[in-house]
Amino acid sequence: DGVEGFSVRRLAGGLGVDPMSLYNHVANKDDILDGVVESVMSQLSLAHDPTETWQRQVRMSARAFRQVALAHPNVAIVMLTRRVLTEEPLRLLREAVSPALALGLPIDEAIDVVRTFTAFLTGSILRELGSGMTLAVADPELVRQRVEDVERSSDDVLAGAACSIAEIDHEALFDYGVELFIAGLAARGAGRAAADASRA
Repeated sequence: DGVEGFSVRRLAGGLGVDPMSLYNHVANKDDILDGVVESVMSQLSLAHDPTETWQRQVRMSARAFRQVALAHPNVAIVMLTRRVLTEEPLRLLREAVSPALALGLPIDEAIDVVRTFTAFLTGSILRELGSGMTLAVADPELVRQRVEDVERSSDDVLAGAACSIAEIDHEALFDYGVELFIAGLAARGAGRAAADASRA
């Protein structure tokens, strides 16, 4: 029933126990939600195999993240919007910095790379789950209506792209974003290598 429908009392009812007995195991609803997030995160293993190229590591990690999030859509909203300070997020961070470190970036910049990439992943998945801003729609009838609305706009450039604005392929757009990020990260690594060489 989603996060809004969840409560300690409902959980106790589902388990057939007194609600107060749950407080012997958890402090409150937030404690339970943190545990759920940690449980889902434990299913996620980022691709930091040193035998793989850093580009493939990034692609595999991104797809694994999306797959886990979409497999648990109600939990994904919680996972992508809560700050859970447990061992699981730290484990994932240690794995996630590997590609940037392999490029020769210092750890501080590698962490910024992960934060930036996580922001992209989070926004992309939230939009796919219907919680992020987009002008596109899924229903074919609504797509037709949206195309007509855009074509009637006073902006000739956008009117010419009405179909692209009205429809969205979440998976293709996700992969496009990942490839764009990889290209940018490669350029950043090449620029740093050139700067280091010039100072040598």
